[in-house]
Amino acid sequence: MRQADQNSATDSQTTRSEESSQTASPEETDRLENELEQTRVSLEDSNTVLARLVEDRDALLRSLDQQRALVADSERAAAALRADLARMVRDRNSERALSSGEANEELRVMLEESTMLAQELHAANEALAEANRELDRRVSERTAQLDAALVELERMNAELNRRVEEESTARAAAQAELFQAQKLDAIGQLTGGIAHDFNNLLTVIINGMQLLGQPRMDDERRARLIRRTEEAAWRGADLTRQLLTFARRQPLHPERIDLARQFESLYDLLVHSLRDDITVQTEFPPELWPVEADLGALELAVLNLAVNARDAMPSGGTITLSACNRTLTESWSGALPGDYVELVVRDTGSGMAPDVLARAFEPFFTTKGRGEGTGLGLAQVYGFAKQSSGSAWVGNAANGGAEVHMVLPRSTRPPPGQSAARETNDGPQAPRISILVVEDDDDLGAAVLEMLEELGHAGTRVPTVAAALAALSGQTPVDLVFSDVLLPGGSSGLDLAREMQRGGIQIPMILTSGYGGDMTEALASVNLPFLRKPYQIEALRRAIDEAIRTPPALS
Repeated sequence: MRQADQNSATDSQTTRSEESSQTASPEETDRLENELEQTRVSLEDSNTVLARLVEDRDALLRSLDQQRALVADSERAAAALRADLARMVRDRNSERALSSGEANEELRVMLEESTMLAQELHAANEALAEANRELDRRVSERTAQLDAALVELERMNAELNRRVEEESTARAAAQAELFQAQKLDAIGQLTGGIAHDFNNLLTVIINGMQLLGQPRMDDERRARLIRRTEEAAWRGADLTRQLLTFARRQPLHPERIDLARQFESLYDLLVHSLRDDITVQTEFPPELWPVEADLGALELAVLNLAVNARDAMPSGGTITLSACNRTLTESWSGALPGDYVELVVRDTGSGMAPDVLARAFEPFFTTKGRGEGTGLGLAQVYGFAKQSSGSAWVGNAANGGAEVHMVLPRSTRPPPGQSAARETNDGPQAPRISILVVEDDDDLGAAVLEMLEELGHAGTRVPTVAAALAALSGQTPVDLVFSDVLLPGGSSGLDLAREMQRGGIQIPMILTSGYGGDMTEALASVNLPFLRKPYQIEALRRAIDEAIRTPPALS
């Protein structure tokens, strides 16, 4: 039993040593493995010696038991012989037949046999006693050796425990330092990439605005500068949206999406984003399930994948978009069990090297040249899939190209009826209304008021939730509340909506944000119109029209 315990302790220490070696450098791992191997061999030798000692002791004990059994049998035989002799003597005396010569001779022979048997028994007892003494000596000697070996084994186990503990502590400290350094490096890379891209965009915007202020400029050049400045601003908006999606902080508004039907409308956009030597193929079976996802984020993810595939095929090729139904019976790649649709974007390029595959989803990691990509395309895809309760992974296809897989949850919403079709922008213009703008940024608040005036509405701005509630309880009528989500003072636009509901203020409300912070999930669950920053004046007009035609509700 003690040997089994020691073996178990040895195996346990070996397992701990092997686990701790996974986080160290190759040199440290080799050194520790050599030391552990030497210790393991020594422990195995000790275990072998202990096993041999135990076997010898058990054999000696069995031999001693056998000799004691023989002596017991001899003693029983002698006792029986003495009893027979005494009985015969009594019988002879009782019959008074001892005077007979034959009887005397028989008695003499029996006495001689009894004497010889007694002598043999005495000799056997002496030999047995000597054997017992020798056996006791050997057992004591083996037991002492066994105890010494066990003490040495315990000492070696304690030493091994100490050394493993020291190595584990040192490796944990080194791993923590390495993780901190990698985290700082990732943050530096992330902020550096953001600064680089935004500085480029700001240079275009600032210089464009300065040039637009020049008095001598023809209409064609002015229109070109306005278009270029606006494009730079929207590239910045796309960059922040990709960052927030990767960080899973972009508020998504999932809806039921028929992939096959949606990709029919997305096909033209994909074709115009690619070169003439790129062919796009789609493979969507008719029994494909609808998915639950944010339409804008899904289109951006597919566009990013198509652009990546295009850049991977400088000599042209084929991009295949396919989808299939998939049911997961257990968690896999971060996705919980359930029904999903697996969307695959595959190219016929040269594929990805193993080191590139391992870092494909890292933000700002790119194999393209400077100025040719931000390194956020696949990061946005991964963030979107995760935020949609799905998953994403990348690999190399059988034909040698690369393929990116996304699994998106199956939608359980009922299909929209015929009456749920979207209204067009050709409807009647919304009447002039009074709008309370809740925005703490002065510049943005002023811009919103300018847009409202352009749309024919009257706007009033307040910076906090408390000021908004005071304005709503005042004498000035308010027809609609347009509020930012993140506001100063520890309150938010969601808090304002709840206070309005508790106070019985039945006024339509629109929420707006570019970053929901810790309230991202709550934003996705409320039943209020939401306008994502940055937005254009036409998007603001549509949001106002929708809000005043929809009864106010907060789920």
